[in-house]
Amino acid sequence: MKFFKKKVILWAVLFFVFFLCFCIAFVLKHQVGCFHQFDYYAGMVFQTMADNGSNNIAGIISEVPLIAHGGGEIDGNAYTDSYQAVLNSVKKGRTLIELDLLLTTDHKIVAAHDWYHFAKIADYEYDKEHEALSYKEFKKKKICGKYDVLDMDKINELFMANKDLILVTDKIRDLDCLSESLLFSKARVIVEIFRLPDYNRAVVLGFDNLALNINPVKKGLIRFLQKNKIAAVTYALDDKIYQTPAFKQTAVYQKMLKISELGISALIYSEKANLDLNFIRNSLGIKNSGIYYN
Repeated sequence: MKFFKKKVILWAVLFFVFFLCFCIAFVLKHQVGCFHQFDYYAGMVFQTMADNGSNNIAGIISEVPLIAHGGGEIDGNAYTDSYQAVLNSVKKGRTLIELDLLLTTDHKIVAAHDWYHFAKIADYEYDKEHEALSYKEFKKKKICGKYDVLDMDKINELFMANKDLILVTDKIRDLDCLSESLLFSKARVIVEIFRLPDYNRAVVLGFDNLALNINPVKKGLIRFLQKNKIAAVTYALDDKIYQTPAFKQTAVYQKMLKISELGISALIYSEKANLDLNFIRNSLGIKNSGIYYN
């Protein structure tokens, strides 16, 4: 009998410990965040995300729907992220300026699409093992042999001199560094987010205009966007098929339409060609959209 009682007590203790661990794991999973990409669409609620009610991307793209991709095209060159490219976009009347932001080896923010691409357009040998440059090395480079590179000093200078400009960021993951480096209002910044913990951190840092990068066909996406009150997203669109009759039968289009019907703004891009905003808004019915444009 004593042996039986001890066994029952042992099993009860083990069950309690298991139940306690399960509860702790459940709370952490729902409050701290996800640890890998597939958890994005599990339908979990993240309180800081739900608390971000000041997103104004819808208002911004209703007035200015074209985003100058990589600073905008200059002399037929795309994705230069150069000083002259931004000036050229300003001259054309563009006010939404997207810049790809990277960190140098000494933790300075600079504008470049990626280090491999930058090596090609700045004409130096790319080192795959040590791909990032130091700030001093970066500042010495010329893009396409004639354009000036952009660092945060130059970015602040441009945006403080042109009060109607809005910065759309890409690539940057160190949001604390970005927050500390900005000298103009965060209300003039749209931050593209790639990881849920980064979204939460951006809210804490006072960035209101956040756009979560998504894959529209992922399972559970719509429920996730609704539960977390996501106001804006970014996603890629295949420029080869989106204007074909068959595109409206695809799962991608059905998700795009559902996202739009929920009132969620979409910033849409293609890696290879400019998209047709009128077609996207009028023929596809994605009204609350803006596009990245070279």
